[in-house]
Amino acid sequence: MISHPTWIIVADGGGARFFVRLLQDLPLREIEELAETADLLHGADKTHDHVGHGHHAVLARTTPHERAEHVFLRKVAGQIDRAVIENEVGSLVLCAPPRALGLLRDFISENARRLIACEIVKDAVHEPVASIDARMKAHLV
Repeated sequence: MISHPTWIIVADGGGARFFVRLLQDLPLREIEELAETADLLHGADKTHDHVGHGHHAVLARTTPHERAEHVFLRKVAGQIDRAVIENEVGSLVLCAPPRALGLLRDFISENARRLIACEIVKDAVHEPVASIDARMKAHLV
């Protein structure tokens, strides 16, 4: 195993799958224990931002679905940040629809952002592994 593999995160507002590619010629390996699905948050008036020194509430004009999406993608970002801190990641590939991709990019740490090698704007979270692998290879990942 090489010390700095490429991690591929395929996500949308309700699900995330994590993959690793150890070498360019090897197939993707899904890290199933990191897979996430969003739990709907009902009755929450606000979501707190736990990044940085202060906390602020997400604007009250967001819908419950948007708040749940923010909470979910922050959790996914936390998993990415932990892997970066633990030096498990050499480079990152983020694959998500436009809104989720932007939020995920915003929520990960600056150190994780520096490792982004490729961003793919596509909702592929429900695709089979072989299809995701082919998509990554088409992007030279």
